[in-house]
Amino acid sequence: MCQAYCELFYRLAEPAGIKVEIIPGKSKDRFGRISEMGHSWLLVTVDDGRKIFIDPTWGAGTVEKHRFIRKANDDSWFDVDPRWMIFTHLPDEEAYQHLDKVLDYDTFRKLKPLNPDLSYLGYDPGELLRKSLAGEEPSIPPYSSAKGFRVKTMPRQLTLQVGEYYDFVVKRHHDYDFAVINEKDYSLNWTFADDTQSLTFMPSLGGTLALGYRKKGTEGPWDTLVQYDVAQPTSANIAILEEHFPEKSPLLKSLPNYNPDILRAKGVNFAALLAEVKRDEVLMLPNISSEGDFKLNSVPMNGRLKPGKKYTFTFSPADKDGDWVIVNGEEWLREWTKDNSTSTWTLPVKAASKGKLRLAYKPKFSAGNNYSVFIEYNISK
Repeated sequence: MCQAYCELFYRLAEPAGIKVEIIPGKSKDRFGRISEMGHSWLLVTVDDGRKIFIDPTWGAGTVEKHRFIRKANDDSWFDVDPRWMIFTHLPDEEAYQHLDKVLDYDTFRKLKPLNPDLSYLGYDPGELLRKSLAGEEPSIPPYSSAKGFRVKTMPRQLTLQVGEYYDFVVKRHHDYDFAVINEKDYSLNWTFADDTQSLTFMPSLGGTLALGYRKKGTEGPWDTLVQYDVAQPTSANIAILEEHFPEKSPLLKSLPNYNPDILRAKGVNFAALLAEVKRDEVLMLPNISSEGDFKLNSVPMNGRLKPGKKYTFTFSPADKDGDWVIVNGEEWLREWTKDNSTSTWTLPVKAASKGKLRLAYKPKFSAGNNYSVFIEYNISK
């Protein structure tokens, strides 16, 4: 019972010389429902004379399905600004609101129930209270228990847009990692400075975007700290996205065999690839292995080659002593033109009448005919 929690806190504070007053009143839960039983919490005067509210009952934990769940490492209800408290707690005596302007019951009833752990996410209670009293509905993204995390910068609006940059700055945590996750796209590319880490992220997919966290050294899903909606992109949104991150274009993502990590590692120019796709020159990509140390300078990017048509393959192998071969149907081709100044090898090939075309390799001193296939095309009309 709240009265018992308050009396216990009072008895502990009294011999320590801490001034505590027990405040009776009304409270509302996270759904905005006002308790019929009433509630009690505390007003504490700290050393500098400042008045803070404490709710030791709510700070202890919650009851879920008739089971008490203790809160861990969450002090959000033990140093509460009066402007936060009024969103969920209304004292029976107006003087205990400690606000510049006293609120009546009807105004309290209409306030959206906001908790002080929003301060961990950088929200200012005074600004939110002013907006709420002016009739503006606070648009706050859904968030989970803050666990004492401090988010210094993040988007404040509920809905984000594809093609726009958003900044996230989080206080570094020794026990947790953070990620920004947009559907299947995510980033861990934080910049670390002093006690903060920052990341600028552009959503590429409509749906949701989350600031996630998980224990350091663990794998698996991320827990959600804050979640946003991402509006389905317009053509203007996609144009901006493609200008900055062509590899995230929906057109490229729709291609069979598209793997941006592999293509990036092999030196593929995404802007040039996107231009080819828009000209309908590339309908599918070849199968490109993640193995092999080489860069693609200029090779056909359409995974289906036309019989009898000439194609030019230019690439830069790391192992220049190995046996690099293009297997064109039944024909094996090794007549590379090698440019030592650019470290590129070039070979024009007239595609066979049918079958596969493959770029294959084996080390110089490797026995047998065991070649690794690094690129594979289909040959068909």
